[in-house]
Amino acid sequence: MTSILVGTLVALAAAVLVLVLASVAGGREGGPAGLLATLRGGIQQVRGGRPLVTTHDDAVDDDLDEFFAATEVDEDPYLRVDDLTGTWGRVRARAVRGVAHARR
Repeated sequence: MTSILVGTLVALAAAVLVLVLASVAGGREGGPAGLLATLRGGIQQVRGGRPLVTTHDDAVDDDLDEFFAATEVDEDPYLRVDDLTGTWGRVRARAVRGVAHARR
């Protein structure tokens, strides 16, 4: 039981450290104090009954076809299907050889 409690406390301390480092790296002013102010503001919003997520009236109405048409590129692709199938074929052959070798 003690090891679970210690592990949980270490994990919580690591999570807090990551949050503090992310707030400092993210450019928030005040470092840990800024993180605590943001956390305090979020708690006050929850207690006040206000939603944490803001809604935007300018929703995007584009469908997926329009998105893909707008972002289409005429350059050579980074990966080609032939490259992938060749790689998967070699991987499969090595796996079969490895399994056959392990059975001996």
